[in-house]
Amino acid sequence: MKKRLSFIIALVIICTFFVGCKKDKEEPIDILTSKTWKRATVDKNPSTNPKGSIKYFEISGCVKDDVFYFYNNGTYEIKNPDGTCATQISGFNISKYNLNSNEFYVGNSSAGTIAEISKKQLKFYFKIRGSQSPDQGLPDYLVMILE
Repeated sequence: MKKRLSFIIALVIICTFFVGCKKDKEEPIDILTSKTWKRATVDKNPSTNPKGSIKYFEISGCVKDDVFYFYNNGTYEIKNPDGTCATQISGFNISKYNLNSNEFYVGNSSAGTIAEISKKQLKFYFKIRGSQSPDQGLPDYLVMILE
């Protein structure tokens, strides 16, 4: 009887460790708002790219220093250290995102799709070519990466 009771107690203790040590999954909003993001040139996870031809956003000039701050209220802000970039124009530097619909807005109108939110990178893309612009020289999507 003592062996059986000891075995049951040991089993309960072991089960408690397995159940109690379960890691909580970090929510996308927590990842997004937990750090300052900067533009990146290396895609650490190409498998999340949209199907079709893509072009990565070119980082040059004053935008290479842009810093992105994401807030819990569904807005984000782009700050540039020298303040001369077009991203500082009123109506553009504070924009919106929507995690429920995976939408990312630039300025007041352009909506992109959020492709990935991870601790390594944030990726979103914009549809460039469609039935309205059949120009074969254009890629289907413009992809922007932040890290």
